[in-house]
Amino acid sequence: MFKSISVSSRLIIVTCLLLSFALGTGLMGLKGMRDNNLVLSSVYKYEINPLNDLRALDILAHNGLVRPVDRLLFKQISWDQCLIRVNKSIHEMNKRWRSLRQIKITDADWLKDLIPLANLSKQALDRLSVILQDQDRAKLDVFSDKVLVPLADRYSEVTESLTQNRLTAMNRQYQEAQRHYQWARNVFILSLIFGAVIAGIMIFMLISSINKPLVEMARAVKRLMNGDFSHRLSYDCDDEFGILIKGFNKTMDDLGSLIATVEKSGIQVTSSITEIAASAKQQEATVNEHAATSNEI
Repeated sequence: MFKSISVSSRLIIVTCLLLSFALGTGLMGLKGMRDNNLVLSSVYKYEINPLNDLRALDILAHNGLVRPVDRLLFKQISWDQCLIRVNKSIHEMNKRWRSLRQIKITDADWLKDLIPLANLSKQALDRLSVILQDQDRAKLDVFSDKVLVPLADRYSEVTESLTQNRLTAMNRQYQEAQRHYQWARNVFILSLIFGAVIAGIMIFMLISSINKPLVEMARAVKRLMNGDFSHRLSYDCDDEFGILIKGFNKTMDDLGSLIATVEKSGIQVTSSITEIAASAKQQEATVNEHAATSNEI
């Protein structure tokens, strides 16, 4: 795998792959958290907030409309006081309805069930304002019994019905979010395990590719220290170790040739010394013969 890749390049590649794995795992975890956050945000925006507005409308219909009108009919407050309180409640109710209308039906399709109630409420509130301004007690009494109280009761019915319905829906969404969270967590854990195995394999291969030639070179140096010049290293990669091993083998070849040359020269010197010694002995014998001849004469 690493035959044509230098050691420094191997280190860079393995480091980049490990960093990429860490980054990918982190991004996967962030995506899972973001998805869960989006689900929770969606539930809050399209379920909880509208239900809070609807609950507020129900309270305003009873406490802000029916109650002041009843107190007026029982002459506990004046027309002006009733008109001020009712107009304040109408303003707050219109504000709540505007908040509900800003939510798209496609995002919260259950809000379409509120459209009839919204239309009925608008008509009733417009008529109530006119009656209060006219200060017609008889019309107000009839309007309260025939329209206003049934409207407040309708708010309660719709609020209760939709609250129960949406609680069931939110529970389903919660269960779905939990399943998605479990799936994302399992995928995250599996990706960690898979990445750890792959990282371990790559690190092992990297260490092996570096350690193997080092061990071979150490063995060759030990043989060289023991006087064995015949050992050669085999390595077929074109990296830094390949250059070192080729240089080592060439050095060993050159050193072997040099030693062979020295040995040959030593043999030649030994032979010459032997010949010189023989000549010296021969000359000594000749001198001895000449000396003997001289003594005879």
